[in-house]
Amino acid sequence: MHTIHQKGRCDIGLEGTTPYLDGSLLGDGTLEPYKEISARLQIRHQIAHAEYNLWFMEKTSESLRWYEPSEVHQKGMKIEGRAIVSGRQHSIRTRYMMELVKARKRWYPESKKIVPSDLVLTPETVAVWYMDDGSLGFSRPVKNLSPVIVLYTAGFGKEGSLFLSQLLLETFGIKSSVHQNRASWQIAVSGRTQVEKFVKLVSPTVSQVACMRYKIDLSRLPERERKHLTEAEVKEMRSMRAAGMKLRQLALQFQVGMTTVKKYIRKEKGA
Repeated sequence: MHTIHQKGRCDIGLEGTTPYLDGSLLGDGTLEPYKEISARLQIRHQIAHAEYNLWFMEKTSESLRWYEPSEVHQKGMKIEGRAIVSGRQHSIRTRYMMELVKARKRWYPESKKIVPSDLVLTPETVAVWYMDDGSLGFSRPVKNLSPVIVLYTAGFGKEGSLFLSQLLLETFGIKSSVHQNRASWQIAVSGRTQVEKFVKLVSPTVSQVACMRYKIDLSRLPERERKHLTEAEVKEMRSMRAAGMKLRQLALQFQVGMTTVKKYIRKEKGA
């Protein structure tokens, strides 16, 4: 299955919005068509990241016409290859706009989202992509911990993921690798040198959104993994989970591994 559009680059007529729009479509954003005359952009995030949605609206408000944000209940499902966790979410969407038709055709040439072959990565595009669908954590080589950034590219398959990995290298000199985790594809930026290069690239943009700054805070990564949490930390973790925070985000927040997070969440369910 092909995941890279081969048509030439088109001017979507949205001025400075394109880097932000492309970043969102690499991540959680979707373009919904109305026949062939217009389309709208929709983005949903957990309630804890509502600030990010509002920031995105502000950054694109000169070109995109937005409805007021709303809260919706999301059922667990898969959209474009990625798992969507059930629960309350903060939703933003534009009006149907003729200006988004070309973007829809570029990203969905056969009604399935792909990576356009004319995609240009800017620092803003990568930052939005990362805030939408990336995480900062650590791997476990022997005893010490090594930072790793993961970009989740499940909907783009192997071909699209390899294309994006190569584009990161050619555009910014950032080395990465492509892996398949079960049925999902991921791009991993591993090792402190490459991770620091990536964080330096996206920090000017990510630092504007308080709820996303944990994704660029390398000081949060411990030299060795913690195995236990205090009672107060467990209570806080469960509260964040109830608000919709993902397991990998909790792992980073509390400087523990995924196994430890699952252990404490499982204890709550079994209580």
